Parts: sequence; C-alpha cells; structure tokens
Amino acid sequence: MGGGQSAVVKMRWHEPVSWRKGNMKSRVKEVQDLGAALYDGLPRACAERWLTVKDGGTQEEDKVRYYLEPRIKMVVPYRQTFISGRERTIVDGTAKVYVEDLLTD
Repeated sequence: MGGGQSAVVKMRWHEPVSWRKGNMKSRVKEVQDLGAALYDGLPRACAERWLTVKDGGTQEEDKVRYYLEPRIKMVVPYRQTFISGRERTIVDGTAKVYVEDLLTD
C-alpha cells in the first residue's frame, strides 16, 4: 500500500516431511526449529499461519499456547505495538517448546 515494502528475508525451503515417518525426537527438533524462526517482532498473523491449533485451558494474558501433533506444545509471547499508526500484535521474545498432551477443556 502506498509504495510500502516489507523487510527482505532470506528463506531456505526444505521439502515437507511427514512427522509420522519420523520419531518423537525428530518431531520435537522440527518444532524447535519452527519456534526459532518466530523472531521477535514477527506479526502474530504470520506466526499463526504455522500455528493453527490453540491449546485448551486457561491461557496467559500475554502468551498463547499452541498444540502441534503429536503431544507437542509451543508457547509464544506477544505484545501490542503501534506500526505506522496502527495497533499490531507481534512476537515478543522466543517461543518455548515442550511435550504434553492436548488440553480439551
């Protein structure tokens, strides 16, 4: 809009691998790599392109807990900021990855 541009970001593309063909250790490593890619300042909408399932239970006010198959969770901290005069939600720090069953309440 109006000649604006996003920052240029280099990407390396790896063919998607079905996590079902690996083991839990390889899947956790894959999710940790995803967490590392969610850099500070990344818009929440971008993060939620990959993180589509929110975990049940009570969420913390400034963090969102996501569920990834099988039994892996990622907690991503967010903050509100103003960019170009508009309020935006962006990643605030590093994501935490751990193994736990899905909460359904």
